[in-house]
Amino acid sequence: MLNSYKNILVFTKKINQEYLDSGIIDFQEITDFALELSGGKFAAFNLFVEGTNDFKTIKISGDNKKFTKALDIIGFNPVGKVWNFDPIREERIKNNTVTLFNSLEDLAGNLISENKLSAIEKIAGIKETVIIRIAVNNKTAADFTIFIDKDKNFLRFEEAKLFASQIGILIEKLNVSRNLIENKEKMDFIVEVTGAGAWDLDMETKKIKFSPEWKNMLGYSDEEIENSFEGWRKLWHPQD
Repeated sequence: MLNSYKNILVFTKKINQEYLDSGIIDFQEITDFALELSGGKFAAFNLFVEGTNDFKTIKISGDNKKFTKALDIIGFNPVGKVWNFDPIREERIKNNTVTLFNSLEDLAGNLISENKLSAIEKIAGIKETVIIRIAVNNKTAADFTIFIDKDKNFLRFEEAKLFASQIGILIEKLNVSRNLIENKEKMDFIVEVTGAGAWDLDMETKKIKFSPEWKNMLGYSDEEIENSFEGWRKLWHPQD
């Protein structure tokens, strides 16, 4: 188990570094790791749609041939599909990181017909299904849905909990970054349409930036005032 914990921490550290370097999260790689970690046959990564209670299947991992046959039964590709909020499912998973469902019907009986679910289980060779809930600020933000081989049982509860907590931290970072970008875009739009002047101070790096509009309000061009505290200090009256 200690090796499993180490592998999880090494993997999530790698994913975090890749995100810091590129601003991109490889959800396929994360889903593949979740499948390997869980010992499942298939895995799906579902991300909740912001502002709603619905969730969207982002990535799938597992045997492509059997997965393709299962798609023929349900008649659509679940990747990219937005699933309506299921209050029964949410009630069962909301207080747990790991929740077991005895069958596909137990999991998705409200969304897909019983006959189709039974056929999928037979073709894919699955039975037990596991939801690994990922929470951010105590709210469900995403989950891994793991489909277990019909002849096996899910056993890796503690590993799943650790992985879910690490991915939750990553998703929280993504949300914060997205909100910062959206707020900056809103501020840039306001400045552009109103002609208002603005300045921005990074409290951590102490770097300061003055907008061209702010400089123009003082009678200077953008190039005439340096974007630094020293550039601002040069504007002071000698007696101030």
